Amino acid sequence: MKKVFIAGSRRLSRIPPEVRQRLDEMIRRELTILVGDANGADKAVQSYFAEQKYADVTIYCTGGGCRNNVGGWPIRGQSSGTIVNVARLVARGKPPVIYASPAKAFTTLKTPEDLIDFLSAADSVVRAKLNDYIHEHVAEFAQPQIF
Repeated sequence: MKKVFIAGSRRLSRIPPEVRQRLDEMIRRELTILVGDANGADKAVQSYFAEQKYADVTIYCTGGGCRNNVGGWPIRGQSSGTIVNVARLVARGKPPVIYASPAKAFTTLKTPEDLIDFLSAADSVVRAKLNDYIHEHVAEFAQPQIF
């Protein structure tokens, strides 16, 4: 069975219509959904799947107990944040699809270069912090600066 990891910003609490369409397609295709436990996008996605009464969901918690598990789904531990998970997926050849809410557009990151390009739009201070965080948590990126 195919799995889809869904994550997003803690600042986003509403799901845009174009993202809801993607979530509906995941339900239609009966995909296994993996989602974090944070407030914001994670909780909004959980709420949407709970409203749809979709059962094939697993919640990844950061440790010490789950902050949110709206549907009472099975729990796994050690989620380390959206950007690290994106970098891990890219490094393993599993292209994540990112929805950039300001642009209202989806982007697929197939290569480390795609990730670098995507993150290059960030402020230089933010880019430096992301670079350090990714290198610290994703062994595949434990090489000189990526951006």
